[in-house]
Amino acid sequence: MQVAASFAADLAYGSGKYVGTGRGFNISTMEFVKVFTLYARTHLYLGFEILFVLTTLYIIKDPVFDLSLATWSSWLLAFTLLIAPLWFNPFTFEMEKVQANYTAWQQWMSGDIDSTTGTNWHTWNTATLEKIRNDNGNNTDNWMNLTLIFVSGWPYLLMALGAVSRMSIRAAAFGPNSVMSSPYVIFLIGSGSLLFLIILTISLEDVRTH
Repeated sequence: MQVAASFAADLAYGSGKYVGTGRGFNISTMEFVKVFTLYARTHLYLGFEILFVLTTLYIIKDPVFDLSLATWSSWLLAFTLLIAPLWFNPFTFEMEKVQANYTAWQQWMSGDIDSTTGTNWHTWNTATLEKIRNDNGNNTDNWMNLTLIFVSGWPYLLMALGAVSRMSIRAAAFGPNSVMSSPYVIFLIGSGSLLFLIILTISLEDVRTH
């Protein structure tokens, strides 16, 4: 799966390079930070995204049709993606290892440089997104980047529209025939307000740091 993800990224954005995927079985325990940097983008993030979508579908399920029987394979896929990187790492579930790995991962997320990877979360995340953001300027087809981002975000848009269609939120101050009585309008206003708040917070933080 790692090879496929790397190959697809190289085809889409260019700038191919060697990615060490490991060969054979490990006979020594790999630190969780190393496991995270290797499998987060291809396994862990995808597993949590699928789990989130399935949980949302379960919450807004139709009382006439039970989705649990139709989506059992997707639940299995999500848990497999989350467990597989850890399952094949020897002794990873020992309590002492779990505590040490959790402490090291917290420090790595907080900005400390990890000795096994030579990165912290910020530098690792920047490196993994450099192709998508075109930081090196290798990709001159910006329309292709926008198309890929739109296609990858399409499932989340469909899920959001499906969730909104089941909402019973209405603006009580307006009449039943008003535009504000539509849950889609309420959703757009709420999403726009949240996005504005996030942008404003980031802007104020940049002003404070500079």
